[in-house]
Amino acid sequence: MSFTLANMSESLRDAELMKSVRLLLILTLVSFGGQARAQTTADDLSALDPDNRSWVEQTCPRSHGPSLWMSCVNRQIVALRAPGWPAVSALAPEMQKWVMQTCPVSHGPQLWRSCAERQVAALSSSLPNISDLSAEARQWIDQTCPRSHGPQLWKSCVERESAAVRRATGQSSGPQNREGRPPQASPLDNPAIATSRPPAPVQGTPAVGDGAKMQPSSPLPSNSPLMLTVRPTSSAETLRDLARLEVAVEVQLRLKERGFLKTSVIDGVWGPRSRIALRDFKVANGLPRTDEWDLPSQMALFDSMSAAAAQWYVSPDPATETEGLYRPFAPAIGMALHPLNPSDANLIQARLSELGYYRYQPEGIWGLVSRSALQDFKAANGLSDDDVWDSSVEASLRQARPTPASDTPFGEWSVVGTSCSAEMNPQKMVVSAKGVVVGSMICELQERFVRSNTDWSGHALCHLNGRDLASKISLRVTGQRLIDRSIVGTSTIVPTSFDRCS
Repeated sequence: MSFTLANMSESLRDAELMKSVRLLLILTLVSFGGQARAQTTADDLSALDPDNRSWVEQTCPRSHGPSLWMSCVNRQIVALRAPGWPAVSALAPEMQKWVMQTCPVSHGPQLWRSCAERQVAALSSSLPNISDLSAEARQWIDQTCPRSHGPQLWKSCVERESAAVRRATGQSSGPQNREGRPPQASPLDNPAIATSRPPAPVQGTPAVGDGAKMQPSSPLPSNSPLMLTVRPTSSAETLRDLARLEVAVEVQLRLKERGFLKTSVIDGVWGPRSRIALRDFKVANGLPRTDEWDLPSQMALFDSMSAAAAQWYVSPDPATETEGLYRPFAPAIGMALHPLNPSDANLIQARLSELGYYRYQPEGIWGLVSRSALQDFKAANGLSDDDVWDSSVEASLRQARPTPASDTPFGEWSVVGTSCSAEMNPQKMVVSAKGVVVGSMICELQERFVRSNTDWSGHALCHLNGRDLASKISLRVTGQRLIDRSIVGTSTIVPTSFDRCS
């Protein structure tokens, strides 16, 4: 026996379930770009060895909620299984301790690995030598560049400050050996430490993604304090883009961990409370009293030695406390807009609204609904199927005639003859670039929609009453009418017609 999406959900009319399903569409299907569903994520987590599994579980508590939990767990698993990790234990003991202090395991696998890679890379190349400078200059540099910064930042700081001293005094770039290279130096004043080491061979772990099946991780080596290894990469620090949802979530989690973000909702929306939390964190750590997101802010935030909020700290009211807030984000090269600037967000939302993708009044806050609208627009116009703001989508929005939402199935629909506004309507259908929700059924697309004239189709996995049902989504859009020919089962029945909700 088979059913269309509407028929399958017809018997389920529970109002509370209806509300939760519609919310789940926004938070799970749209916002997180089709992350693996909970059961698959749980299976991947179970495949890890006990130590890695425990580490991921501590990093990603279920209190985050289903969508954030799945996103967090998937990122940690990818980090754990990525190939080519050189051993931290290859460093001298003092250097191992320094890396461990800089990159605590509480960061979680993804952030720990990223941090440790940068520190190992810094320690695997020549370190600055300031022995030729005066005692006064060395003391000044030591005060300016404390070891608590960690190897990467310490090295960069010492190189910058020693170069400034040498320019001011007319000295050469530093003491040379017979081969014309600067001798090795250590922040611990032990030249035997931190000699240059080549990276360890890349292991043959299969890549994750592009259809590759994840393999169970190997047991952890017992000779490492973390029982993990790292791969050195370029030591250059790059500023992460807060407009990317996963980055904003990580920054919010870190601000909450340091005690500055007083909320139980970590959603990646960079709104007033997140801006205040960043500003106050910066003040506590000797940075300017602004919410500007820059490299010093990023480095300080993920520094294990950064100052936490005082016990008495209370987050100010964003309605009255606006000093230093809303510093502009610079658009990427070749672009004119950045969605985290309220004025730019207004322009983007207005354009998406004009095209029918954003069905609300522009408000200048780049949140989950805005991301959903952008993702639908990108999918309809042949761009990458995600919610990332980039040059291609900005250029497409500026075109005179991009594909409007009225030519797509994206949006809300109601079975012909029923009211869109009826709270209890179990046959209202919500279609996005990532899936379909109708009544109590959630269908996740396994591939992006394929368009042929007015027909939109794709394979999906539908979840209903604890069951997973292989489905073929087939939607035909003609003006304000949608015909649902989607099949859950093996045989075809009479198609169902929907009217678009205004």
